[in-house]
Amino acid sequence: MFPTNNPEQKERRKLLRNNLTPAEKIIWKYLRWKQIQNLKFRRQFWVWPYILDFYCHEKGICIEIDGDSHFSQEERRYDDERTLFLEWQWIKAIRYTNAEVYENIEWVIESMIRQSNITPPSLP
Repeated sequence: MFPTNNPEQKERRKLLRNNLTPAEKIIWKYLRWKQIQNLKFRRQFWVWPYILDFYCHEKGICIEIDGDSHFSQEERRYDDERTLFLEWQWIKAIRYTNAEVYENIEWVIESMIRQSNITPPSLP
């Protein structure tokens, strides 16, 4: 299994948790306290070498909220590499843009519910 929540990253994760983007704050209102499918999500969870916006160990999913910086060619490549790494770790990355969160939060929540019902694949 992969290393998670390395103590060396603790301060960085804490800083990120205390400084969520506006879109992340909106999503966190719905994810905290097991409000979606009674699933526990963690904020800014470290999965070597990445810090995930929101992670649910039970379902093996992470929710990523992408701001404007994610639309450059370089960032898209980085996100693709990150997604491949997560898939290799049996984690499904579910991505939403800031615009989707701001403009259609109901759709985002419904989408999360649909996708959180996916059972992660069994390990070989």
